[in-house]
Amino acid sequence: TIYKDASATLEFNVEYEQLNTTIEATINNTQPYVNDTINITYTLKDQLGYTLPGQNILVTIKDLTNTITTNTDGIASIEYTPTNNQTTTITATYKANKPYQENTTTIQITANKIDTQLTLNISNNTPINNTPINLTVTLTDTDGNKLANQNITITAEDETFTLKTNDNGTI
Repeated sequence: TIYKDASATLEFNVEYEQLNTTIEATINNTQPYVNDTINITYTLKDQLGYTLPGQNILVTIKDLTNTITTNTDGIASIEYTPTNNQTTTITATYKANKPYQENTTTIQITANKIDTQLTLNISNNTPINNTPINLTVTLTDTDGNKLANQNITITAEDETFTLKTNDNGTI
C-alpha cells in the first residue's frame, strides 16, 4: 500500500438519562381471611409505559425478602398466606439497573378473622327445679371444622365460666 498508517483519538462522554420506573401491584383477594392464600402480581414499567422483562423485584414480607423475576410481559407474582388478622406491610423494590431508576411500592394487607359458629345442645329443655342438665357446646368455623383449644365463655344466671374446647371442638 502506498499510504502510511494513521490514527486519531477523540474523547467524549456519553450521558444518558435514567428512565423512571413504576411497579403496579394487584391483589387477587382484597378481603382475605386468615389462612387464605393471596396472589400478588407486580407489573414493572418504564416511564414510557413499556414493560420490563427479565428484571428482578425484591419483595419483603415480615422481614423475609424474596426475589421474583418479571416474565416477557414485565409481570412477576408471589403468594402470601396471612396467619393472623394483623396488618402486614409488603414492599416491592426494583433496584436501579441502567438505564432504569429504582422504584419501591408498598401495599398493606389485613386479613379478616375467620367466622365461627357456636352450637348449644341441652339434654332437657324443660327441667324441673334442681334437676341436673347437660349442656354440650361445639365450636366450628364456617367450613364446619371443629376448633380445638379455644376459650368459650358461658354465663348461666349470675355465674360465668370460661372453658376450653377439647380436640373435637366441644365442651
